[in-house]
Amino acid sequence: MTDFFEFLANDYISVSPCPVTVRPFSVAAWYYPSSLNSSQHRLVTLEPSGGDAAYHYNLMLETDTQPMWRARYQSGNDTADTATNINGGQWNHIVGVEVAFNERYAYLNGGNRGDNLTNSGDINLDVMTIGNRLSGIDIDYANGVVAHVAVWNSQLSDADVALLATGVSPTLVQPGSLVFYRPLEGNLAGGVGSFSLANNGAGLVALDSPVKSNVRRSMASVTMGV
Repeated sequence: MTDFFEFLANDYISVSPCPVTVRPFSVAAWYYPSSLNSSQHRLVTLEPSGGDAAYHYNLMLETDTQPMWRARYQSGNDTADTATNINGGQWNHIVGVEVAFNERYAYLNGGNRGDNLTNSGDINLDVMTIGNRLSGIDIDYANGVVAHVAVWNSQLSDADVALLATGVSPTLVQPGSLVFYRPLEGNLAGGVGSFSLANNGAGLVALDSPVKSNVRRSMASVTMGV
């Protein structure tokens, strides 16, 4: 068992500066719900300094169980929804891919891709938050564990997303484009990228890790041909 951060009420972890500021980029995280209700669950948010309810990107759940990647511009939502709901009582792998102003995707557990091809404007990105957004309220929090958060300054392919969902470390998927990665296994250290992280209230809960050390080794052998 491993300790992970659990995000309840207004809990969140801030990451500054924001790991990416321009498209394309991809965001991935593992999510273990503590409970599910009829509200939104914000897992990872990229947003302006101080937070802005009208301008941000969200990797999130809408109305309880449907993962989505959302570009919110001038209070309008351009959203890619997955075709399948998450599973309670277990880890779920969720990915959002922002390719261009008119192209974005959401994935659940390696597939179930949802597409959105509507236009969205550019958003000034200064900070990333995990577990809620800076301007979030009690009903918007993740209400669960968010871990192994990774950000690439590139578009992940369907095959990349499928590989990540098997429990492979993000460090083995497009490593040259991986700009941020934190396991968030009991602390804010480790991973990839030099950023300032601060925990704002998240406590710890013990779970089995979705990213296994033996999977890292076996997949490294396949990837690197050793």
